[in-house]
Amino acid sequence: MMAKNRAMTFSFLKSAYPWLIVCCGMLFYCYNYFLRVSPSVMQNELSQAFHMKAVQFGTLAAFYYYAYTPMQVPAGMIYDKFGVRFVLCLASLMAVAGLAVFISADSYFVAGCGRFMIGLGCAFAYIGTLKLASIWLPPNRFATVAGLTTAIGMTSGALAQTYLTHVVEAIGYQHALRGALVAGVILSLIVLFLVRNRPKSENAIA
Repeated sequence: MMAKNRAMTFSFLKSAYPWLIVCCGMLFYCYNYFLRVSPSVMQNELSQAFHMKAVQFGTLAAFYYYAYTPMQVPAGMIYDKFGVRFVLCLASLMAVAGLAVFISADSYFVAGCGRFMIGLGCAFAYIGTLKLASIWLPPNRFATVAGLTTAIGMTSGALAQTYLTHVVEAIGYQHALRGALVAGVILSLIVLFLVRNRPKSENAIA
């Protein structure tokens, strides 16, 4: 009986492990959405901190997309060349570094550079999740992962706005974002230790 239970447990873990790896990509995509929408609930605080008008605030928020949008083209090729584990971890660290720059920024230009770095790192989130799904899950689960990732990401963006609205009012945007900075470091470590480029059976064949 104990041997049977161990076999069932091993079988469950073996089937759940690919989903666990894909969930690492989903978590990064959620983090991406959080960072993407965060300026929208900090407009007053950011405008006062950097003495911005509405047009300048829009430009600051858009620095994210100046990096995010063009990187959608080469991101897939970069994953194919260097492997999903290395690239996803590096992208997560880039987003965290950009957030650190943004939090500590004492000028409009430095804050813009931070947003640019965030966009550069987050550009790899969605494609990385799909890459993991294509490697670790059966082909008939790919569309499920794509839809689920989008839904979870948008939900996290909505929840982030609610969270930040209250926290920013209570302790200011810099302190509010420090929690996200710690979460980003933890996420990078999770990616580093859990994500693998491909199943062991494929490694043996290769």
